[in-house]
Amino acid sequence: MAILQNLSCSKTTTISKNDRTPDDFQPRAQIKRKFKAGELKCGDSEAIKKFSNEYIVPEKLVTDYVDHLAQVAIQKEKRKAKLTDSGQRQRQEYNDIDWDNL
Repeated sequence: MAILQNLSCSKTTTISKNDRTPDDFQPRAQIKRKFKAGELKCGDSEAIKKFSNEYIVPEKLVTDYVDHLAQVAIQKEKRKAKLTDSGQRQRQEYNDIDWDNL
């Protein structure tokens, strides 16, 4: 009972909030962060197994989400290349076109 009294009378304003970072147990957010950092990759079964054990998530779900993130990254690169190509074509002038070799 004495322990409960001590806890109930303690001031919350005196507790330092800088001692410990908050836990971030959101597996999808962690997968995304580690994928961006290059720690998780498609086909890297060892890293996927380590992640699934650390965050208690089935390996299949981790693998599927890593594959999804890889697909999104590929689509992003393709979209970016297409936009730069179309931008170059729009800036191209009449004299820049090689009319003889068309």
